Amino acid sequence: MTTRTLRPVRPVRPAGTTAGFALLELVIGILVAALLLTLAAQLLREVHLIFVDTTRETWEPEPRLAAVFLRRDVHAALGFASGAFGYSSDPLVLYAQDSAQVKYLFADRRIYRVLTDVFGSEISRQVVLQPAESWRWRALSSGLLEIEYVVAENTSRSLLAANPERLQASLRPRTTHLLIGQRLGRSGW
Repeated sequence: MTTRTLRPVRPVRPAGTTAGFALLELVIGILVAALLLTLAAQLLREVHLIFVDTTRETWEPEPRLAAVFLRRDVHAALGFASGAFGYSSDPLVLYAQDSAQVKYLFADRRIYRVLTDVFGSEISRQVVLQPAESWRWRALSSGLLEIEYVVAENTSRSLLAANPERLQASLRPRTTHLLIGQRLGRSGW
């Protein structure tokens, strides 16, 4: 009796064909990969700049946001505490119909919006602007306020400057002047 061993059969390749990639195919593949990496790098850079701008806006709200809060609160107020004639850097106190108060005060290079209840207890405190350099206001008449605040705005595109001198050089003061009148017949927040 004879025994047979089974061996794997090698596939027969037609004559003239080779395995692998040609040099031209490899060069084209490398060029396509380089183009895709270049586009990805540009996209990553743009996303980083958007992130830096968004982070800056989150930590340093725009002066327009403070103006929106101030206008809304002055329009809704029944009255405000006015001191002597001329500018004051004291807190601006706005009164509502239900004896609640909204105060705007400047402390620690920030402008705060503080809401208090009838008894004068603080309900909430919110930063509406930072870093603020100065704050002042004055009553022009019984229902008209002039408000001025200055913000140090970073003009650099980088979030963190390499050295303090460069950071200081990139800060520019930006002054905002508001003339806000009370609306008659509206009250409450």
